[in-house]
Amino acid sequence: TTSSATTEVIDNITADSLTTGKALSITSDSSNTSARTLVEFKNDNSAAVGATVLSITNDAVASTAGQTVLIETTVASETNPLLNLKNSNADANGPILRLTQDGGSAGAASDIAGKIQFFADDADQNNQEYASINATVAASTSGSEQGKLEIGVACTDDGGVDTVLTLEGGAAAASSTVTVAG
Repeated sequence: TTSSATTEVIDNITADSLTTGKALSITSDSSNTSARTLVEFKNDNSAAVGATVLSITNDAVASTAGQTVLIETTVASETNPLLNLKNSNADANGPILRLTQDGGSAGAASDIAGKIQFFADDADQNNQEYASINATVAASTSGSEQGKLEIGVACTDDGGVDTVLTLEGGAAAASSTVTVAG
């Protein structure tokens, strides 16, 4: 559908009474092996630099579902990436993955800036955390911020993830610290 409107919602799905199921489902059951795209969002004008191509907001804690966005494959031997960040621009810059903690109040030491967790099944098929990368605020004073990055791996003492490598910013790179456990 083409619209000449500049400020309206072209289509709006309201599912206020939805308690189970889905508000929108797009399914393809084609056995054709050719490459194709099922859904495409495209900002096709290079001058439209203020456009956000996709915005997903969840106003509820994702405790029941366990996540706000799920990207899942059910193919038995998948070796291709499930998420591929790609910069096709002909410059020297690669794609950027940004994890932002912006709670609407002043930041403080020990705030968690972001965390990446790596899970897999153990021998009893319990989904277990095996490694993590954790970024925290070491100092939040404006103009002299310091960060801390911790890398952890599961250890056999209790199966939990223990920090094995810590990098903490100092006044400059030369005064930063690296701590290796063990």
